[in-house]
Amino acid sequence: MYVSKNNIGYVLPSEAKLEKANSIVELMSRLFIPNRIRWNTTGTLALYSDAPLLANVYFMVRLDFEDEDLAIMAEKALVLWFASVWGILIGVNES
Repeated sequence: MYVSKNNIGYVLPSEAKLEKANSIVELMSRLFIPNRIRWNTTGTLALYSDAPLLANVYFMVRLDFEDEDLAIMAEKALVLWFASVWGILIGVNES
């Protein structure tokens, strides 16, 4: 699943909470893995967003690459791998 920048909303914090908000912003990620996966509710195994986001029901995964373009490509490849492996497992299970 892909999340577009056009669907993202945000609220600016007050000055008193700005320092805490900045520490939370450092946790933002573009790659998300679900907190729990169940066989009967397997809608999504991995999410990728073109803009860094925060989530509370997904693990926010960040890859440690010095080159930003390489990190983006690796994150996209990881999402594709998760999606394809999950699809193969379901196909083998049903046959």
